[in-house]
Amino acid sequence: MRKDFVTLRTFDNPVAAHMARNRLADAGVRAFLANEGFVSTAWHLSNAAGGIRLQVGAEDAPRAAALLEDRAQTEAAGWSPESAWGGTGEEDTPTTYRERLADRALQIALIGILFFPLQLYAAWLLLKVIRSPEELRLRHRLNAVAAGAIAVPFLGLVVFWLGSLMV
Repeated sequence: MRKDFVTLRTFDNPVAAHMARNRLADAGVRAFLANEGFVSTAWHLSNAAGGIRLQVGAEDAPRAAALLEDRAQTEAAGWSPESAWGGTGEEDTPTTYRERLADRALQIALIGILFFPLQLYAAWLLLKVIRSPEELRLRHRLNAVAAGAIAVPFLGLVVFWLGSLMV
């Protein structure tokens, strides 16, 4: 039995092509990605091959097109996986100066593991974080705690080492 295939869409990106194919598979529509291996291997020749073609059987084409169009409309309406999972909305609010200091303190403390004098700068940043009156959200608070967990023991070791040198 011969089955005629219809190309619904073409993609340059294998990830987007697989997402569309999986969307159809979830709805029970069998789909095939033509040129997927070629485009994934020789991505620079994607235009020459016509991209990755999402193909379905001719009898499933109207239903598959409606499913993909429905998905495009829900994304355009503002639906996102984060909103479905009950995202906190923190990503949309700008970070405060105190939060940026906490993030920077963690980065500097991690780099300071290799170059010790930076631990002094990380400790100074942590003091500024502690003294700041601005709100500190959970993620940034955890960054500040992690920076303190790295910087304070390093500083303690230096004080101990300097004390042993003076004896």
